[in-house]
Amino acid sequence: MGSLKSEEELEESRDGILYVNGVRKVLPDGLAHLTLLEYLRDAGLTGTKLGCGEGGCGACTVMVSYFDQNFKKCVHQAVNACLAPLYSVEGMHVITVEGLGNRKFGLHPVQESLASRHGSQCGFCTPGFVMSMYALLRSNKTAPTEEQIEESLAGNLCRCTGYRPILDAFRVFAKSNDLLYTSGSASLQEPTNGEFICPSTGKPCSCGPNKDTIEPPNVCQNDYKPLSYNEIDGSSYTNKELIFPPQLLMRKSANLSLSGFGGIKWHRPLLLKHVLELKSRYPDAKLVVGNTELGIETRLKKIHYPVFISVTHVPELNILTVDPDGIEIGAGVRLSELQKFLKRIIKERPVYETSSCKAIIEQIKWFAGTQIRNVASVGGNICTASPISDLNPLWMSSRAKFKIVDGKGIIRTVLAENFFLGYRKVDLGNNEILLSVSLPWTREFEYVKEFKQAHRRDDDIALVNGGMRVFLEKSNKNWIVSDACIVYGGVAPVSLSAVKAKDYLIGKAWNKELLQNSLEILKQDVVISEDAPGGMVEFRKSLTLSFFFKFFLWVSHQMDGQDSFNESVPVSYLSAVESFHRPSVMGSQDYKITKQGTAVGSPEVHMSARLQVTGEAEYTDDTPMPPGGLHAALILSKKPHARLLSIDDSGARSSPGFAGVFFAKDIPGSKFTGVVVEDEEVFASEIVTCVGQVIGVVVADTHENAKLAARKVVVEYEDLRPILSIEDAVKFKSFHPNCHRSLSKGDVDLCFKSDQCHKIIEGEVHVGGQEHFYLEPHSTFVWTMDGGNEVHMISSTQAPQKHQKYVSHVLGLPMSKVVCKVKRIGGGFGGKETRSAFFAAVASVPAYNLNRPVKLTLDRDIDMQVSGQRHSFLGKYKVGFTDEGKVLALDLEIYNNAGNSLDLSLAILERAMYHSDNVYEIPNVRINGSVCFTNYPSNTAFRGFGGPQGMLITENWIQRIAMEVNKSPEEIREINFMSEGSILHYGQQIQDCTLHRLWDELKKSCNFAKVRREVEDFNLHNRWKKRGIAIIPTKFGISFTTKFMNQAGALVQVYTDGTVLVTHGGVEMGQGLHTKVAQIAASAFEIPLSSVFISETSTDKVPNASPTAASASSDMYGAAVLDACKQIKARMEPIASMKKHTSFEELVNACYFERVDLSAHGFHIVPDIGFDWKTGKGHPFRYFTYGAAFAEVEIDTLTGDFHTRAADVILDLGFSINPAIDVGQIEGAFVQGMGWVALEELKWGDKAHKWIPPGCLFTSGPGNYKIPSVNDVPHKFKVSLLKDAPNDKAIHSSKAVGEPPFFLASSVFFAIKDAILAARAESGSHGWFPLDNPATPERIRMACADEFTAPFVKSDFRPKLSGLTFNNILVVGENCKCRKDVEKVMVGVVTCIHTVVVGMVTVVVGTCIRMVVVGMVTVVVVTCIHMEVVGMVTEEVETCIRMEVVGMVTEEVETCIRMEVVGMATVVVGTCIRMEVVGMATEEVGICIRMEVVGMATVVVGTCIRMEVVGMVTEDVETCIRMEVVGMVTEEVETCIRMEVVGMATEEVGTCIRMEVVGMATVVVGTCIRMEVVGMATEEVETCIRMEVVGMATEEVETCIRMEVVEKVMAVVVTCIHTEVVEKVKVEGETYIHMEEEETVMEGVETCRHMEVVEKVMVVEVTCRHMEAVEKVMVVEVTCRYMEAVEKVMAVVVTCIHTEVVEKVKVEGETYIHMEEEETVMEVVETCRHMEVVEKVMAVEVTCIHTEAVEKGKAEEGTCIHMEVVEKVMVVEVTCIYMAEVEKVMDVVEIYTRMVVVGKVMVVEVTCKHMGAEVMVMEEEVTYTRMEVVEKVMVVEVTCKRMEVVGKVKEAVETYTRTEVVEKVMVAEVTCRRMEVVGKVMEEEETCRYMMMEEICENKADVAMCVLRVVVVETCKHKATLAKETM
Repeated sequence: MGSLKSEEELEESRDGILYVNGVRKVLPDGLAHLTLLEYLRDAGLTGTKLGCGEGGCGACTVMVSYFDQNFKKCVHQAVNACLAPLYSVEGMHVITVEGLGNRKFGLHPVQESLASRHGSQCGFCTPGFVMSMYALLRSNKTAPTEEQIEESLAGNLCRCTGYRPILDAFRVFAKSNDLLYTSGSASLQEPTNGEFICPSTGKPCSCGPNKDTIEPPNVCQNDYKPLSYNEIDGSSYTNKELIFPPQLLMRKSANLSLSGFGGIKWHRPLLLKHVLELKSRYPDAKLVVGNTELGIETRLKKIHYPVFISVTHVPELNILTVDPDGIEIGAGVRLSELQKFLKRIIKERPVYETSSCKAIIEQIKWFAGTQIRNVASVGGNICTASPISDLNPLWMSSRAKFKIVDGKGIIRTVLAENFFLGYRKVDLGNNEILLSVSLPWTREFEYVKEFKQAHRRDDDIALVNGGMRVFLEKSNKNWIVSDACIVYGGVAPVSLSAVKAKDYLIGKAWNKELLQNSLEILKQDVVISEDAPGGMVEFRKSLTLSFFFKFFLWVSHQMDGQDSFNESVPVSYLSAVESFHRPSVMGSQDYKITKQGTAVGSPEVHMSARLQVTGEAEYTDDTPMPPGGLHAALILSKKPHARLLSIDDSGARSSPGFAGVFFAKDIPGSKFTGVVVEDEEVFASEIVTCVGQVIGVVVADTHENAKLAARKVVVEYEDLRPILSIEDAVKFKSFHPNCHRSLSKGDVDLCFKSDQCHKIIEGEVHVGGQEHFYLEPHSTFVWTMDGGNEVHMISSTQAPQKHQKYVSHVLGLPMSKVVCKVKRIGGGFGGKETRSAFFAAVASVPAYNLNRPVKLTLDRDIDMQVSGQRHSFLGKYKVGFTDEGKVLALDLEIYNNAGNSLDLSLAILERAMYHSDNVYEIPNVRINGSVCFTNYPSNTAFRGFGGPQGMLITENWIQRIAMEVNKSPEEIREINFMSEGSILHYGQQIQDCTLHRLWDELKKSCNFAKVRREVEDFNLHNRWKKRGIAIIPTKFGISFTTKFMNQAGALVQVYTDGTVLVTHGGVEMGQGLHTKVAQIAASAFEIPLSSVFISETSTDKVPNASPTAASASSDMYGAAVLDACKQIKARMEPIASMKKHTSFEELVNACYFERVDLSAHGFHIVPDIGFDWKTGKGHPFRYFTYGAAFAEVEIDTLTGDFHTRAADVILDLGFSINPAIDVGQIEGAFVQGMGWVALEELKWGDKAHKWIPPGCLFTSGPGNYKIPSVNDVPHKFKVSLLKDAPNDKAIHSSKAVGEPPFFLASSVFFAIKDAILAARAESGSHGWFPLDNPATPERIRMACADEFTAPFVKSDFRPKLSGLTFNNILVVGENCKCRKDVEKVMVGVVTCIHTVVVGMVTVVVGTCIRMVVVGMVTVVVVTCIHMEVVGMVTEEVETCIRMEVVGMVTEEVETCIRMEVVGMATVVVGTCIRMEVVGMATEEVGICIRMEVVGMATVVVGTCIRMEVVGMVTEDVETCIRMEVVGMVTEEVETCIRMEVVGMATEEVGTCIRMEVVGMATVVVGTCIRMEVVGMATEEVETCIRMEVVGMATEEVETCIRMEVVEKVMAVVVTCIHTEVVEKVKVEGETYIHMEEEETVMEGVETCRHMEVVEKVMVVEVTCRHMEAVEKVMVVEVTCRYMEAVEKVMAVVVTCIHTEVVEKVKVEGETYIHMEEEETVMEVVETCRHMEVVEKVMAVEVTCIHTEAVEKGKAEEGTCIHMEVVEKVMVVEVTCIYMAEVEKVMDVVEIYTRMVVVGKVMVVEVTCKHMGAEVMVMEEEVTYTRMEVVEKVMVVEVTCKRMEVVGKVKEAVETYTRTEVVEKVMVAEVTCRRMEVVGKVMEEEETCRYMMMEEICENKADVAMCVLRVVVVETCKHKATLAKETM
């Protein structure tokens, strides 16, 4: 085939050429690692922003132009610069926002229109919108349609504006009626009936003259038509348009072979043969066109690909041809090209031939955004083989064929259906590439249809999609299916063809019978496992049926009218098949202008708008880096709760560009920060409490190098149990200290008991969280001055003063030496009020230590993972009301999820409590609130600050009352409205209430009664589409609820040219604060607004400023500025009164010459506010902003899709200072609120989302987290401001606007619920049902219970919310189906013990499994159990899985039970887990066996737990052994039980030694359990051994010792029990519980968990995170495993403290805690657990490696290691698992390490390598080592670590299936647990379990389609069953 160009030829094209904004740039070699965005920003073109880095937000949009040689014309298209590799645009012209226009030389019409129509607020997203619109205009020969405009903006996100003003601004470029533009008739544009007719639509619109507007804006009247058009430059709208560089027209493309950082190679061949040669040379090379997938993999997934081959210039891969058989589509063709091509084909070909073409066009329409479609290729989408690819199901169902070519040029063809082999695997060899796709024409009566359901309609990945085809032929008056194909995406690792359904369909008549049978077969075809990635399993299953049902209806509708076709679609079903066509957004704004002075009251444009639309506005990350500047990257925790064991930064130090790495030890000042309390470490030092907690920071020369170095830091953890939901926090009392609040009014209890309450309802409301998604991520730039004497910073923050305070605190500097400045920020919404200060503190450490500038800018995914979100809430309500619906009493408990630090969570809870009445008069109220500590990043302020959550809870129970009394929710609201003079539940009186006026005006404005009738009529005639409406009111309190924060300062300076400079403490973040403040200043001085300038916010100008938050900034800072202006005017008055000036400038000069001070500092405090939480009464708010909103929605009940047809919002804003800005705030808040209630769902790793690692955020970018897009805006969007309602409590009679409108978006939520009610009614489901926010498609669809959801869920199904889900850690016995089987078992211990622990435990956590027990589980315990188990357990079994552990499980459950237990255990843990379980006890005993063993073991102890189940216990003894653990031991049994513990017990007793010890032990106690085995105790003591643990117990106490609760005896102090025994302390005294140094216990005890005194009996306490003194008894660090213990106790001893009693040391001495060698104890001892030196018996040297040689121990006693030797039976050493080898251990002992040789069978041995075990194990010991043999059946080897493959195991070993891998048996054999048959086991059962692999081939002709499955074969009790299937 010839060779590639020679090296000499390649040299000619070594450097590339690029034009940027008309300027030629040379692209040198070595930049292959850069994106276009990085190149542009490094070049100083910072107008192009980095918003997300994954092409999901559009902030980085630029226009790329290139000359298409095929069509001889230029292509102009918008692309995402953040994904485009720099070399991919070689030879092209890139235009950025700077290339359009600027303030100096004039704005482009696109920029001008957007600025003048209020389309830019924070401005960060603005350049992206400008460039998307600009690219559309340049590429269109004529004016685009409105639909094209909205479609072109689908890839751009805005968080501020609500999109309406942007659409209005760009609509003026659209054309739909030529007459309106060309006639020149003014009458066409005059208002008709008061409404302006837009020339672009011919409909009423908001962009025309407003009767209240002073100057009609030059809006629609502007004749924005193209001035010219040519094939090279496209359309031009100004004569300054940049042309396509002629040099590029004449330039010939060349091969490129360039390199980049990290060894990256970039090749761009020009011919197919060159591509194939490169692929042969680099088999693993990645072919790239748009980089839309590879860019994500390399940037976000950190995958390194060394070689890229760009195929954009290869003609053979870019063909689009038509032939008689169909279409040939080159693999390199872009999706947007394909879309245009297919649209043209549809017009040219017969309709029936293009069914598949139409389906592909429709699917591409919803495929990503325009920027992605412009560069993404057909072949890239196919070969990525994503299971959720939108197009692959269509290729498969459309009979498409893929042409594949290899390195030799040989072409083969593969059916699309056979191309996808597995997850991300396709049928391509290393030297093969996809050449093209052949799409055949569809035949007559052959139909192809596309389906897709996503979270958001636009620019979103599918949850489930599909492609379906059917070919009908007429036969005997029937229409028969001749061919069919049903393919789904999103339900399997690959696009799944429903083979069974296809086979069934062919040959069947197309009728309802076919439909019903197909639906049944599809349930078999599509099987999704319960823990499948992506979750939403029930929803996805139901969608597969809904899609087919829609397909059946659609095909039937297409066939309607054909001869003999009788399956016509009912009229009411037609809406199910109608494709959604979105009308253009029509907005209207209604307000009255009340002008005050020259500027106040005028709808002025945002002061920075012109800077923002041109890209000239600077943000923090746009600040140029000075020489020597460094970039920072964070080292983050990967665990939700863990101890830091080690940090290795050596990899980072050797990383390129590395400049430093800093940890807690490097902080010069305080290591803690915090808003209210300092509870947050700057760098975690010992414990991490969430995923994403900052451990350290790395600085390097570039951002990428810093991130690379940070990734090279290796951190080792020890897992601790995390709290991952509000329910867990409530259950375990995990609350932030001193954060309980209570409010009350009236007598709630009395009211509930009285006859007044006709009805009482109770329920729960789960309120979801929300990500801020400000477009500008957190960013801060810190530098020092004067060698570190001063620190300055520029930050993206709402609170510069907090930055100043945090940085000074952390660096140990006075605040006067730290300055923070803010120009503007790209959105905040509360997310930058406190969290941003933390990142400034982090960045300041390296900047200060190195004396070099440091910039820290978070990537979007990191920002979302670490900076916190809106709090999720749980509300539990009880409401009493009359039959009429009048509310009489409310009892409410609310909890918020604060995360791992307090931050502002308490204030947020308080505001939620204040707003929990919304607008309703409730005579009796009691509200209790608590702030939950969870292991998530600290949640923080977000627009509304808790108010919306409180009000949403209220509106939920209001709606429920309406259903209870059979009235509309609107009626219930109206009869409960508060009114003027009402006293609120916190004592404040309502004044100036405009609620009723607003409500009445809104009902009239939206024509509510008429719309209600229309909705009911629509619902009556449409089965599968439903509409709903709702009106929601709001009342929002204005003020900071913390009194001292209600103060503001400002500095006003008047200059001699008559201009004014204002500086105030507020921050401009898009809300127009600076504009409003400037208007106030302008009106004060009676000067034009243009004469006032606000530069920046700086802490050295205005000190001690409160954050810009709480909606109060305009009130406060406006008043402060007005105060300063008044001071200056007062000074000017004497001169002004002379009236000798003709202008303000002359007056100022006159004053200046008279030496009048023209500078003033203004100050304002908010009066008449204050609240006392001690009394629960006060006036927290200055006034209230009232509002109401109406919404109408339409839902698709089959898919959960919805759209908002109309929204009508009205607010009382007094006399607005700037109504245009206020309207923008209302629209932005409303759309952001829509996201909260209906779109935006946070998904964290927890019980409800098992497929996400625990504590990790899955929705960490626009790819998975969906905020509203331009197509989510209400179709009709009306905003009104209440007229003539002045507010005398704020400046210029205005009212605050930022937060109040946010909650009004809940009208959309309740309208959705209204529509769902209509759908449920048709399915026979009546009555109230819960709907949690966000009302995502999943929640909507599953709530519309019908025949398609019924197979999977009941009608009350409630999808779980992250952070709220109950993690199945239930109270003992609750919800356990097996409870009846264990009634006689001690309640606290057995019933559901295992259920409790079930949950989302991390693998390592599994180790703590057993602890749970006893109902009084400690926090540490909860997490472990192995429920996660195989995840394949059926639903009904799950709830009682643990139960069966108890032994009363039904047969079918048994098989899976055991397996899962061990299933997810880690190697070490596996060893101890279920083993003892069966233990060979008789069936009736089995019930409690598990319990006690599992009982109280801890993580480390787990290894010793099982042991004690010693095998040869006689039957009559077994039962009592177990029993006594439970505490139900009978008297006669007690004596023997105790005895065997003694160690000198007789043979039959010895067997149970280990067991009961474990019995009642607690978490940490487990470690010291062995201790009580006194060994050589005298006879009379033997019987009361247990007692002696307590100390000096008397004989009569003996019998109940085990029960640990003995009248006045302090109950086994959970973990200290066996140690702090002080010889002569009396039993009734509490002091015996602790050592004398209880008062000097170090703080390390913080990790202590569980203890509480119950009636003087110490009981395991579940939640106590820190120790607390209970009845003068200091709850020692009992359970804290690693605590630094007490002063004289070495740290390492921590876990041993209960045991090492040395021979002659007296009990009362503290030294008994350690052996004499305590000073030489090696570090390894940290893992040491329970060793006790018993007189002459060698101390069961459980784990302490340093003790194997006890002075007086005898050699033969070595066999007693870790256990008493009973009749030469070596009781397997139980605990010390990880001990490092000890030097003196003989080599031969190594054999025993980790395993014991039994006979010739190697068995995994539980513990230490150093034990002085006998070299030769005697044959008869076979029955004892680590397992008991009962009737020749090997009882599952207890500790076998989960299965190390044992070397030479003979076949006979198959009986040990418990864990060892035998003969290629996979680990999955864990599933065969439970096999130990209880009772009489037959001999043949020795081979009872083994595993086998078998291949299952669905297509025997194709081996590649085979999958393996592991089958458990049981030869005894059960037949072979399928345990787990793996792909």
